[in-house]
Amino acid sequence: MLEKIHIKNFALIKDLEIKLFPGLNVFTGETGAGKSIIIESLNFILGGRSSADIIREGEDIVSVAAVFNIESFSAEFLKKYSLKGPRLFIKRQLSGKGKSRAFINSSGDEQAKQISISKLSEIGEDIIDFHGQNDHQSLLKSSVHRELLDRYGKLEDEVSSLKEVRIEKKVLEQKSSALKMSAQEKERLLDLYKYQLNEIEEASLRVGEEEELQAAFPKLKNGEKLLSLSNEAYQSLYVDDNSASVMIERTFSCFESLAEVDESLAELKDRLESVKINLEDIASEMRVYSSSINNDPDELENCLKRLDIISRLSKKYGGEIKDILAFAENLRDKINDLENTDIKQQDINSKLEVISRELQLKAESLHKKRMTFAQKLSKEVKKEISNLGFKNARFSVSVQADETDIGPTGYDDIEFLFSANAGQSLKPLKYIASGGEMSRIMLGLKTVFSESDKVPILVFDEIDTGVGSVVGRLVGEKLFKLASDKQIFCITHMAQIASFANTHFFIEKNTAKNTTEVSVKLLNSSKHKSEIARMLSGKTESTSLGLKHASELIDEIDKIKTSCN
Repeated sequence: MLEKIHIKNFALIKDLEIKLFPGLNVFTGETGAGKSIIIESLNFILGGRSSADIIREGEDIVSVAAVFNIESFSAEFLKKYSLKGPRLFIKRQLSGKGKSRAFINSSGDEQAKQISISKLSEIGEDIIDFHGQNDHQSLLKSSVHRELLDRYGKLEDEVSSLKEVRIEKKVLEQKSSALKMSAQEKERLLDLYKYQLNEIEEASLRVGEEEELQAAFPKLKNGEKLLSLSNEAYQSLYVDDNSASVMIERTFSCFESLAEVDESLAELKDRLESVKINLEDIASEMRVYSSSINNDPDELENCLKRLDIISRLSKKYGGEIKDILAFAENLRDKINDLENTDIKQQDINSKLEVISRELQLKAESLHKKRMTFAQKLSKEVKKEISNLGFKNARFSVSVQADETDIGPTGYDDIEFLFSANAGQSLKPLKYIASGGEMSRIMLGLKTVFSESDKVPILVFDEIDTGVGSVVGRLVGEKLFKLASDKQIFCITHMAQIASFANTHFFIEKNTAKNTTEVSVKLLNSSKHKSEIARMLSGKTESTSLGLKHASELIDEIDKIKTSCN
């Protein structure tokens, strides 16, 4: 439910905070008092269209904030918008330059995050339905009629099952289409795929080979130079008459003799012995390295050829050797598919025949059930609206079938049709012109759909247009019943409807110091009776006779409310 709304600089409202309640919230006031502004501000905060014209004169920005209690909202809704609860905080601002911003917060202890107006509008459609003078009327969209009929008949699982079968059929049709080609095209693709596969297989590529070749290439390219330098180094270290090892050996003999005379030189002798051993090791490793150098021009040429092959195939079939090999595996699958096209086509055709029949049967079953529930729904809605000032009204749920075109939800086009007067033909509900008439139709529909409709808050603006006191009382009773499990906001001029209020607000326009402001007051039982008296008499001041009539009406309505409970 909507718990609170805070409006600043919206039209004639300067700064207004309204605490709202469960059940039926009724707004009344004299003509021109600004009752519609409250509804417009609510529409604004839930993503409705707006312009800078709504900003209060002399101000730069309009701001509306609202707090919703979403504890009882469905898990589906919470998951859809990543909300946690128990409350949803929404704020929207609009500057004089037309820049609109919206913020949302579902915990109250985190910084609000900015969301797009389109996302805000999407959230709004799931929370509130506006009926009457606004254009946010989901039940008038023919696209919604099918969903409502299916929800009414509890056909959602059957629709879901049909949708899955249809998807499976589409997949098979795509596979079948991919297999259908001319013999010439088939041979062309086979030749191409086999040529590409042969080219890759002849290369005998191995994962890691390119890295090994890249590492070996510098040694092969500079083999002669490496061999010459390594041999020279080995000669200088170990072979020449004046090699480092000969000089170290001679020096070491001197240190041995010195250490025999002066023991303090023994440590230096040991250190020199370590140098001698390291030098011999280095010389040995250099000899091994020199013998390992490949100075064969053929090896260098073979390395260059392999690198060229890998480079060429990489450009054609993939970035790395593993990618080229994966491409080759894919080619084998394609070749296998093409070579077995006839067998595969027969298998797919057989499956398509079975699944097409299954889809047709599901669509037929769904159509029959929709026809049954359409008749039942038509009777229930007609019964509900007959007491709302439509004595000669007709309502029908049209189910038109096109068996040649099975869509994701079957082959039915569903439309709500309505005729208000005898002798008039049924027409789509969306073509009803009168705002009050539209609201009463919505009320009848909402009463029937109250259990299946997931939208928790309903707004009825000027629902009493064109009805008398008797019908007004019936409208009020239906609103009261509907408010048992939904939060209702209703703007009305009729005392009979206002008397059913769980909560009654009075809206008035005040002018002082060349400024005009709209205020909203929560009425207690005494003020409620006075306002009912004013509405009955049409006079600003309550008279004793007016109060008496108001008391009688309220007592009568209280009895009806008690019987409803």
